[in-house]
This record gives sequence, structure tokens and C-alpha cells, in this order.
Amino acid sequence: MFATTVIKSARVTQAVRDGLGDWLEYERTKKQHDLRSYMPQLVRHIRAHNLYPDLIELTYLELTQSFYTKESSDLVARGDVPADEFLKKVDQRIKEEEERARGVLAESSVDAVRDTTRSALLTGRLPWLAKDAIKLLFEKRDHDALKRMYDNFAKVGGLKVLHAAFKTYVQQKVKEIVTDTEHDDDMVDRLLEFKAFADGLVAHAFVEKDPNAVPSAPAQPIASTSSAPVSAPATAPAAPNRDFAYGLIDAFQAGF
Repeated sequence: MFATTVIKSARVTQAVRDGLGDWLEYERTKKQHDLRSYMPQLVRHIRAHNLYPDLIELTYLELTQSFYTKESSDLVARGDVPADEFLKKVDQRIKEEEERARGVLAESSVDAVRDTTRSALLTGRLPWLAKDAIKLLFEKRDHDALKRMYDNFAKVGGLKVLHAAFKTYVQQKVKEIVTDTEHDDDMVDRLLEFKAFADGLVAHAFVEKDPNAVPSAPAQPIASTSSAPVSAPATAPAAPNRDFAYGLIDAFQAGF
């Protein structure tokens, strides 16, 4: 009776959604709210009445989707955010959202929050990021950032875009080195160094844990059907992505 007449009333459910929205907006644009410790209590109360998936999780995911879709658009509209810095922002936001979700939500919601954040930030940005960030990160020889980039693209179904940009960049770079007559004496050493770095990426960064899986983030946030904790799947041995391995060989040959 209590759940039906009070918790499920339109007035109370809207107040919960509005309060959740105000709290998330504050934390995402300013700092951790002083009253964050009350959120887990609210979540436990809502879960006790079996209202968590629709009232808390789905609302949380919808707010996450809209916030980061706008943030992504705003960052691009500024025109002064390089692709590699945009990717840093993506990694930072994913980490923040995962930590916040673990602190206040049911464990079963954490993956959905993380995936929704990533998808909202990256949707519509993959061609630009693949083209520009590949070049910037290769020039910095930033192996770790390229690995994170690969992992993020894999989780939003963007590996074909990244693969095409990777092949194009390698071919252009090899051609640039080969045709640089002013540094002809260093050509072999430069090619060997570039190839060694690219080989390292293919062997250790551009890898897939499950060759049979085709990872893709949902276009729209979807609430879990259960509030029970979900065990993480077993980690499969990492293996080089064959498309990238063969693409590297083809691109090097085409660059000559």
C-alpha cells in the first residue's frame, strides 16, 4: 500500500527524477556534492520497493546520454580541442562516471553507465578522431593512448573506421620518409624505427580479447532488468587484430 500510494505517485517519482538530475548536473559541472552520501540510501530505499530499474537506473542513463551528447557537441564546436585531447577527455569522463556509479548505484548499473558515457561522447566523432588522433599520437609515439583509443573504438563498433585511418596514415608516412631526399641518409633508420613502433602497436595495443565478439555500445541507454550484481565475464587471451596486422603490411608496401 505504501509503495503504491506514495513511492509510485507521480509527484514523488518526478521529485526523485528532478533531484537526481540536479545532483548529477552539479557533480558533472562542479565537484562532488556534499550530500552525495545520501544517494546510496535513496537507491537502497527505491530498490526495496522494486522500482530501481525504471525510476533510478533508466533516469540516470537518460541524463547521462543527454549530458555527454551535449558536452561532445560543445567540445567540437569550440574548434580548439585537438583530437588527442578530446580522447583524453573521453577517458577522464568514463573514469569519473564509473567511480560515481560504483559509489551510488547498484553494481549491475556500472557497465551501462560507462558504456552510455562512452557512446554519447564518441557518436558522430569517430572519423575525425581516427584521422587526426592517429597522426598526433603516432608522432608522440604514445603507445598507451593509442591502445586506449583502440579499446574505446572497439566498444562502440568503430574498428573499421580506425583500421582505415591507420592504413592511410601508415602508407602516407612511409611515402613521406621514402621521398624525403633531404634526409636520404637516415631513411632506413627512420623506416625501421617507425615499423618497430607500428609492430609494437599491432602486437600489444591493437588486440582483441575475444576474436569472435563484435563489441558495440547501445545507441540508447537501456536499464538492466535486475538489480542483482552481475559477475564480470572471464577475460580471454589477447591476440593481435589480424585486420590491423595485415593492414600494416599492405600499407608499408603501398608506401614505397
